[in-house]
Amino acid sequence: MNDSMDVIVRLLAIVVPVLTMVMAGLIGWVWLLWQDHNKHKLYCAENLLKSGAMQEVKDEIHGLRNIVYQIALKMDVPVFTEPYRR
Repeated sequence: MNDSMDVIVRLLAIVVPVLTMVMAGLIGWVWLLWQDHNKHKLYCAENLLKSGAMQEVKDEIHGLRNIVYQIALKMDVPVFTEPYRR
């Protein structure tokens, strides 16, 4: 081999293992991110969306909707799904 090929082979002997380790590290990092993401989704499903809490939110929304309908009736704004009549 000539000198330029020898330099290229030596550089490749250094670069290829380094790139292999970098790729392995990136794959491991993405895998850990994916596991944490799934753990977070499970935590949200278990703790944040309990049926009692969802029912409370629905009740509050219905209460606010009724207030908005009452305001619309007092302002003579037509509402097609009025729960209250005059």
